[in-house]
Amino acid sequence: MIIAMSPLGEVFRARLRKFPSLVNCCTIDWFSEWPEEALLGVGRGQIISFDLELEELLDPCVEMFTSIHQSVERKSTEFKDQLNRSNYVTPTSFLELLTAYSTILKSKRKVIEFSKNRLVGGLLVLEKAGVEIASLQDHINKMAPELAVTKKDVAETMAVIAVEKKDADAEKEIVAKDEAEATAQETEAELLKGDAEVELGKATPLLEEAARVLAELKKDDFYILAGIKKPTPAVVLGMEVSCNMMQLKPKKETKGKIDGDTGGYFETARTGLLNNPGKFM
Repeated sequence: MIIAMSPLGEVFRARLRKFPSLVNCCTIDWFSEWPEEALLGVGRGQIISFDLELEELLDPCVEMFTSIHQSVERKSTEFKDQLNRSNYVTPTSFLELLTAYSTILKSKRKVIEFSKNRLVGGLLVLEKAGVEIASLQDHINKMAPELAVTKKDVAETMAVIAVEKKDADAEKEIVAKDEAEATAQETEAELLKGDAEVELGKATPLLEEAARVLAELKKDDFYILAGIKKPTPAVVLGMEVSCNMMQLKPKKETKGKIDGDTGGYFETARTGLLNNPGKFM
């Protein structure tokens, strides 16, 4: 079987690839190379089918690939003449060249479109930033007088604060000194408190004993006490304390009439307290 390699024959050849047994029994022969018109027509149709949107560049692109294919055919002929080795340049090579061009072009377009979008996005951001910077600069220019006044006020305030800080440091030293004195006085008070508690602990039993004795006193005891002509020092001391509690002062003419009553308190107690035991108790 002999198949002419024309545009239609190329399609038929592609079908034969699916049936190896049939291809093994066939002989493929090229009666002639595709003429330039065929290359231009097939190339134009292929590129249009790829939907590359070349528009006014479509025809120059097809002519370029036709020229490339024909130049390779000529070089293959020279290669055959010089080295006696065959290099087959079939119409399939032309179609594969167009397919490779379509794949590469689409891939490059995606890369360029991505870079373009990034660039446009960056330019938009820069434009927006420029507008905001201009707005901020305008705001700063408007606020400049107020800023100058604020700086002046801050400087004055800092001067006042420095003076007040100096005074505060002096007050702090005084307070620290007073605090030290207060601490010392507190320590001394604690010591006095401890001593007082010790003395109170000693006096408590005596106070309890005095309270017990006082509770046991009777009116008759005061009558007996009033009749003593020579009181003991303890009795005189007790009457002196009683007179002071009742705000009774001894008269001058009564002082020292009774033995042992050097201050006259016993005589005053006998006439002012012991004569009415119920009231005194």
